[in-house]
Amino acid sequence: MEKTTAVIIGGGATGVGILRDLSMRGVAAILLEQRDLAYGASSRFHGLLHSGGRYAVKDPEAARECAVENAVLRKIGRHCVESTTGYFVRLPEDDPAYEVKWVTACQAAGIPVEKVSLAEAHRLEPHLTDRAEAVYQVPDAAIDGFRLCRQNVLSAKQYGGRMRNYTEVIAIEQQNGQVVAVKVRNTLTGEIDTIHCDFVINAAGSWVGQVAELAGIKINVVPDRGTLIAFNHRFTDRIMNRLRPPANADIFVPHGSVTLLGTTSSPAERPDDFTPTTAEVLALIEDGKQLFEELPQYRLLRAYTGTRPLYCA
Repeated sequence: MEKTTAVIIGGGATGVGILRDLSMRGVAAILLEQRDLAYGASSRFHGLLHSGGRYAVKDPEAARECAVENAVLRKIGRHCVESTTGYFVRLPEDDPAYEVKWVTACQAAGIPVEKVSLAEAHRLEPHLTDRAEAVYQVPDAAIDGFRLCRQNVLSAKQYGGRMRNYTEVIAIEQQNGQVVAVKVRNTLTGEIDTIHCDFVINAAGSWVGQVAELAGIKINVVPDRGTLIAFNHRFTDRIMNRLRPPANADIFVPHGSVTLLGTTSSPAERPDDFTPTTAEVLALIEDGKQLFEELPQYRLLRAYTGTRPLYCA
């Protein structure tokens, strides 16, 4: 039986960041994760550290938050970040009017954006399609979600933070409307334990609704599937985005010696709906080859799927 001030549920980027922050402030905290670190969306994504450019038109507030977060992570987690920069590329089928709107929105959100000549873009990225009609550079980067989560926990431990993985919360106990404890189960051994606490922080991602129900709270969060593929070739050294409203298969991210392409969006039946389909993979390749026409010739290493938590009013 343990005692702490705060229990954090969920070992993804949000949960480990909260653990580190509380621990640095001297608040006793323990992080609980039902599997291993970064089991959910924090590892099952394309590893893009957003500049905010993707959201500049549709969600300026989120774009500004991305720009700030980008700068913070480059400072405190620089060993997890590869400063690739990023290109936004407009093709003939993409609306030129959106290009103008996008540039204006980036500038308003404080996102550095610079037009790149087509000749320079092709010199630096020789595999990029010759059909490109406009290219802009933004401070996108690649980030290692596994390393980021692990090193947040290591940092938190230096300040007294604790973590238990393979520990699933099965009940949240309350007295007079106040949290007093959580009951947990070891997902490897089945052992049941109780952790007494004053606060519970729900950072469970796609599982956030299920966790909230343990406390009798309704949160309208549903999981949404996103499938990605990894190619056994680093055919771009920069993040590549389509200069159009966000859609499927419009982001390429180089990581080490590989390149990731994603993502898709479709309703998920459950938070751990992690099995990619052949149709999704073929659709990704078909859409992705508009930016890199040689894409079908590259060897596909693997396909994987994650779920993102979406709020429904």
